[in-house]
Amino acid sequence: MKTGWKYLLILILPFLIVILVNSFSPQATFSYKKENCTRYCHNNGCPHFEKKMADVKPGSLKSKAFDFYCWNIEALKNNPLDLSYAEMNILVYVLFFPLSSVFLFRFLVRKKKHNQKKQAPTLRSSILPPNCVLLFIGPLYWYFVDFCVNAGNGMGLTYIEFNFILFCLLFPLITIILIFLNIYRYLLSPLLKRKK
Repeated sequence: MKTGWKYLLILILPFLIVILVNSFSPQATFSYKKENCTRYCHNNGCPHFEKKMADVKPGSLKSKAFDFYCWNIEALKNNPLDLSYAEMNILVYVLFFPLSSVFLFRFLVRKKKHNQKKQAPTLRSSILPPNCVLLFIGPLYWYFVDFCVNAGNGMGLTYIEFNFILFCLLFPLITIILIFLNIYRYLLSPLLKRKK
């Protein structure tokens, strides 16, 4: 299998998981359900999470984690690009984190090439004109909201808890780990070999 296809597969795999989870979950609804989260929890605040937080003491780790989650939401809403919350969400969590993770992973596992001529960069045309992308943002955003609701429900977590774990812990953690592994491989490892 060509290397490019491997990285494309790595990039597509999380999206396949999203499709599978949403395909085997109940139809999305904006109605409140007492037993689990729905889109209602996204739009109106999550009563299920509020019940879980009722006994949490201010200043506790769970309270600080929720404060960090709220800060993350506000940062997405009040972004310097003047994008909507949905657009910023798609940009950061559907484009930036997955693409940067694949890039960092590819950079980490590639073989070092010595004395190879650099190829001139080529321009590639876009498949879709920029205006077409805007038509997909609303449905795409809600599709990922549904994934977070469905995956959270399937794991016994609220929508907010699942979002925190995925977007505030896992995505940044994977990115940080890949950055440090790249630093080790390309900066520290050669230095340690020279000292021997």
